[in-house]
Amino acid sequence: MATENIGQPVASQGSPSHESLLGHLSEFVTAGRLDRLRQVLALRTRRLTVVLDGIKHDHNISAVMRSCDAFGVQDLHLIEGADRFSAAAKVAMGSQRWLSLHRYEGEDASAGCVETLKSQGYQLVATGPPGPGTESFDEISLNRPLALVFGNERNGLSPAMRAGCEGMISIPMQGFVESLNISVAAAIIVQNLTTRLRASKIDWPLTDVERQTLLLDWVRKSISAVRAIEQRWIEDQRRRAQANPPTAAPGRTP
Repeated sequence: MATENIGQPVASQGSPSHESLLGHLSEFVTAGRLDRLRQVLALRTRRLTVVLDGIKHDHNISAVMRSCDAFGVQDLHLIEGADRFSAAAKVAMGSQRWLSLHRYEGEDASAGCVETLKSQGYQLVATGPPGPGTESFDEISLNRPLALVFGNERNGLSPAMRAGCEGMISIPMQGFVESLNISVAAAIIVQNLTTRLRASKIDWPLTDVERQTLLLDWVRKSISAVRAIEQRWIEDQRRRAQANPPTAAPGRTP
């Protein structure tokens, strides 16, 4: 599995150097921008996540990404085939920059995704057309972290993903059509479930550590010359450490 970002941060998560780097980089963005990043982070959740199992059309994936960002879902899990997904700029509208994208490749990609999500406590629920054994999406319980799984446009879910799901939800239909486009269905379901989450007593927000970690990532993505700025920060930290070496504890010899 690969998780996308713009390069590994140069400071360990939650460490004093992490806070120092965040403070330094914050000087290169406006106060309004920093406030906006914090406002969005306050509404992000990992209680709900989305899985796209072998979706072929980039515009469908891009539209789902846009919905995840719009409704505050932070993580999107992509099970890819031979061709890696490339965001359709006019559809995604930059939303891919603010999501945590988890990519799974290879023959065991679906099984690996199932194992990863179950180890994190998620209940995997497939989405599909109404029929026997399906539950209306607006009645699904949110008492456990929920992973919504959307299958391939033509073939549906892979066998490994189907086996890993604990149930199936659908959107009730009142017309002649029996299903909706994946991106439309995802938007409807995600909007409904995130609204329910925020109205509930469930502890749905990110943790403080998760917010601070993502804030650093988002600040980095907001600065065009961030790598050069970070390199100068590293060199400055090194010079400070050399000028102020740690002193030995009393009663000990170096």
